[in-house]
Amino acid sequence: MIDKKLALIFWFVCIPARIFEVFLLGYYFDQLRIAFIVILSVQTLGFVFNSISGRNLIIKGDQDKGSFGQERWWFGYAHAFFFGATTVAVISNLSGSFYILAVDVLFGILSWLVHYLFFDS
Repeated sequence: MIDKKLALIFWFVCIPARIFEVFLLGYYFDQLRIAFIVILSVQTLGFVFNSISGRNLIIKGDQDKGSFGQERWWFGYAHAFFFGATTVAVISNLSGSFYILAVDVLFGILSWLVHYLFFDS
């Protein structure tokens, strides 16, 4: 069953925040390049840690939980890959790096839809 509070957080906080990050990277690549290298590196390490350990850095002690205490249904390794690839692309000064993050947003949306429309009981 879809938790309405978590759905609202996903659709009105998580997705817009990621779209905003894609926008900033796309339009202000040169001005924010160094900041993005740092931010994306931290995000990548967080996704890698969460995926490998099965723990969340925000919620200590809980395994397989998301940042808001919900069941972790998404594939964290994919987020780690997309954010890591974007980090490498930004370090390599590829101005189209934002496309990789855009794919991650689409992956997140599709994952949510598939999980909650087809597999959630």
